[in-house]
Amino acid sequence: MGLILDTSVIIKLEREGVSETFNPRFDRDQIAISVVTVSELLAEVHQSRGEQSVYRSSFVEELLDRLEPLPITPRIARIHADMASFMKQEGRTIGSHDQWIAATALAHGATVVTMNRKDFEKVPALQVVSPND
Repeated sequence: MGLILDTSVIIKLEREGVSETFNPRFDRDQIAISVVTVSELLAEVHQSRGEQSVYRSSFVEELLDRLEPLPITPRIARIHADMASFMKQEGRTIGSHDQWIAATALAHGATVVTMNRKDFEKVPALQVVSPND
């Protein structure tokens, strides 16, 4: 596995489609998501109303049919604990969901693909790219 998509990228995919979001150099067979992203996407579905809710639900379910979300394992939890503690001591703050996504990427030796490079780049040793890179 090479790439873990952050939720921000999936929202961009929903709005603009694959061809508009991804640089052609990304190998779509090397893409994964975290279970944390699944939770964030489903929360977006639940907050939507009417036709938007139906569309988002369909989009998320199709995505889940294509990608097996990466679970949080004890190894990821250890990496998360070390990373979160270090970052707190250093005064580097990012959202808790982003911390879990970063820990998942670190555990798998993967790069995070995000629209929010600024936060993810605070994580030591994490490789981060934007879809447009």
